[in-house]
Parts: sequence; C-alpha cells; structure tokens
Amino acid sequence: MFERFTDRARRVMVLAQEQARLLAHPFIGAEHILLGLLAENEGVAAQALASAGIDLQLARDRVGELEGPTSTTPGGSPPFTPSAKKVLEGSLRAALTKGHSFIGTEHLLLALLDREDGVAISVLESLGSDRDDLRVRVENLMAGHAPDDPAAAAERRQARIHVLEGILLGMDNFADVIAVVQDCPDRSSTLRVLRAAPFGLTEIQASHVLDLTVASVTRENRQRLADELRALQLEE
Repeated sequence: MFERFTDRARRVMVLAQEQARLLAHPFIGAEHILLGLLAENEGVAAQALASAGIDLQLARDRVGELEGPTSTTPGGSPPFTPSAKKVLEGSLRAALTKGHSFIGTEHLLLALLDREDGVAISVLESLGSDRDDLRVRVENLMAGHAPDDPAAAAERRQARIHVLEGILLGMDNFADVIAVVQDCPDRSSTLRVLRAAPFGLTEIQASHVLDLTVASVTRENRQRLADELRALQLEE
C-alpha cells in the first residue's frame, strides 16, 4: 500500500515517527499520524486542519496530556498501533472511493476522521474541531484544486478508466467472482486470487470488483458504466 503514497503522504509517516519520539512514545498511533499531517504543513490535510484552527503545538501538547510519556525509551522504528493501521487501511478505501490511484494526505485525514474514538479524535474535539466540518474542508480543497490542475485531472481520468475496466471485467465474470469469494477464507485471500490469473486484476480493480453487490450487476448498470468508460476514453 505504501507504494501508492504520494511523496507528501510518505513524509507524513516520517513526521509521525518523529512526533512519537518527541513525546517519548515507542509506537505510532493515529494521534501521531494526526501530528504528522499537521507537521507536513503543505498538503491538503494540513491546509484543512489549519483552516479549522488546529495548531501543531497545541495538538502535540494535548496528545502528551492524554497519553503521557512512557517508561520505555524509544529505539528503532516504532510499530504502528491497531488504530494507526486502521487509518492506513481506511486511507486506501478513501482513495478507491474517489477513484484515485494514489493515497495523499487528504485520504489519510479522511480515514482518521472516520475513526469513532481514540486519542486523535479526542484531541480534535478538545481543540474545538468538528469532524463533519473538517470533511467538508477537505472536500472543498480537493474540488478547488481540480480545475486548475490539468495533470491531476488527467490522472483522475486515467484512474477512473482503470477502475471501470476492472469493474466491467468483474461484472462479465461475476459467477466466477462469487465462486472465488465462497472458496476464500477472508478478503485478503480473495483479493490475491482476483489479482492472479485468469482474472489478472490490479489491487484497486480487485477491491472494486469485490465490493460489487448482486443488485448492481444488471444489464442497465453495466451499460451505464460502459458508456462512462467510452466517454472518458474519447477525452484522451
């Protein structure tokens, strides 16, 4: 998954580790990812947080108050906590939902905001932040960048074409997909099978195919998606 991270998202991971060390925490939690997003200072997430009045120093102090220092001296690369792993997994889902082939700081923040509880959410709430408001700020920033960035628009178009090609292949072989789902013990195993022959889907395509519902695999819906694909291809 990390290979899909933008340079800024990768930098957030480095900064999250630095923030954990500053707080003498031998682990990286969702709260440290939040601090990393703030410390990165330039991406969509940092802009959204800054516009909501969330300050890095105040957030770090609040994390320190809630967590406190540990008695263990951090050494090496600290592990990700389950909450941090859920944010990372959620960032991929956030990117896939928007048809993006990359994971940026905006997807990390959206995934973090989807957490029901935890230190990161407590920090945001204690600093007067509203999660719905932050989501709107992120969405507005993302929408605002789109018209002024032809390269980004082309990338989004290519990403959507890629996703549609995978979905249509999955629809055309839906009985075989169902058989794979029934034979595999979990989602990760199913994705591995879908990425192998004879399907040969990419990770993003396989995820979308696996999320298809029986009700969505109709002739009408397939035609709609095929028409969308042809229209996007004509724009190239």
